[in-house]
Amino acid sequence: ASSLRRIAEDRWKETGRLVNCAVVFDEAARFAAPNPEREQVARLSMKLVEYVRETRKTGLGWTFITQEVGSLNPAIFNQLTVRAYGYGMTSGGDLNRLRDEIGRGSALDLYQSFPNPKSLTNKVYP
Repeated sequence: ASSLRRIAEDRWKETGRLVNCAVVFDEAARFAAPNPEREQVARLSMKLVEYVRETRKTGLGWTFITQEVGSLNPAIFNQLTVRAYGYGMTSGGDLNRLRDEIGRGSALDLYQSFPNPKSLTNKVYP
């Protein structure tokens, strides 16, 4: 991640051109948790906050995939400009976070109207 940051910034400074690169972290809670237990993961999480904040102008994009919104460092989550939500945030902290993001109106009603894909017999998803 630090090498990508350096390369993107050097290219931007030297040429003014974007690096046009996306970095994807699947199971992002392993790398960007809000309160990591291991020191090495805590350092990486804080560095990722910095990288997400500072590399946008260079064309270096970041995607964090996680099963629970609350498992992602809030300093990263707050900087994400595109957020996609899959099925499953039906209660607790994740539903509250979704409610904070999209409000209590028709968008939340639509989200909550989707059936659990596991309960569908013909596997046709909305």
